[in-house]
Amino acid sequence: MRGGHGRAERPTQRGGGGGTDSMVPARKCFFLLLALMTFAASPSPVGKFPGRPVVWCRTVDMLTLTCWWQPVKGDDPSTNYTLFYTTQSGSTLANESAECPDYVTAGPNSCFFDQEHTSMWVMHCVRVVASSPTANTSFEK
Repeated sequence: MRGGHGRAERPTQRGGGGGTDSMVPARKCFFLLLALMTFAASPSPVGKFPGRPVVWCRTVDMLTLTCWWQPVKGDDPSTNYTLFYTTQSGSTLANESAECPDYVTAGPNSCFFDQEHTSMWVMHCVRVVASSPTANTSFEK
């Protein structure tokens, strides 16, 4: 307590970067997060944006690649998912993205890349676009 006013000092954490109070940014983030959660929970007059689907990819033979996505529960059942991809070799990222070559082979909510659409030691960057009758949202993996 300082000066007998009956108020405890707030603990601070000081780093070597100019002596700023590191608790302040955390508090701002909490309030920002709370505001975003409140906004996301309130009904939208235009329509609800689709949620972020869980996306994962796997290769078993280093020649083909399969990506799947799990739609978010509660999303509009008419939401359509489209997968786009780009390739990256070294530090060069392809300028153009392409749509999934095969939505059928690996089953529902999936994209299969055969040997024509993959290369060993080349990174594939995928983006899933969720489109509903009221809104579109894009998610990168």
